[in-house]
Amino acid sequence: MRSTIERQEMMIEGQKMTITSLSKPLWEKKGLLKLHFLQYLLDVAPVMLPFLQNRALTLIRYPHGAEKEFFYQKNTPDYAPEFVQTHSIEGIHYTVCQDVPTLIWLGNQLAFEYHIPFQLIHSTGPSEIVFDLDPPSRGEFQLAIEAALMIKEILDKLHLLSYVKTSGNKGLQIYIPLPENTYSYEDTRRFTQFIAQYLVTKEPAWFTIERLKKKRDQKLYVDYISMQKEKLLSPPIQ
Repeated sequence: MRSTIERQEMMIEGQKMTITSLSKPLWEKKGLLKLHFLQYLLDVAPVMLPFLQNRALTLIRYPHGAEKEFFYQKNTPDYAPEFVQTHSIEGIHYTVCQDVPTLIWLGNQLAFEYHIPFQLIHSTGPSEIVFDLDPPSRGEFQLAIEAALMIKEILDKLHLLSYVKTSGNKGLQIYIPLPENTYSYEDTRRFTQFIAQYLVTKEPAWFTIERLKKKRDQKLYVDYISMQKEKLLSPPIQ
């Protein structure tokens, strides 16, 4: 029988924290508890925090576990500890995860997804360019690979540094870091639109920039529209 752990006081990097419901099942089919999730966050903090720091977070919280209902959170709740930093944008007080205590506090709130904006909190423009390569299903993942290789060929010729990562459960994203306060969202939109249209012109049977899924004809969607300030959010860090 599993022992029940309801509440624990601990010090994390000099901050006194209260962790609750450590025995709460979060991924029931896998037997994973809240205790395991928080330990995971501690383990990945060194590689996760650099992507979260100085970014206004939109969080997705799963208060009853991964298979249950979830909700989006932008405003930092009033009960947040004093060490949790915030940043206001148009009246919304976003959480800024600068350190391990804040990351563990968010984990204790059962925040599973961390959506970051394209820019840092004190930047005037985007800090990165992101291409989202969305195949129609997992079965067509090879299309995302082909698109990524074609984009890399272009970026290599332009001597631009880029990185690839998985997206959701079937796609890829290409990241291009930018110097701070140098380019506008209009600049990046023109660039992403050019690359997307090049892919569609080169392989019209594989790729599309059609936004409506029902009109994509089982082609990979090259998303360049999302790279704008109004949307603000890039894909989640999980």
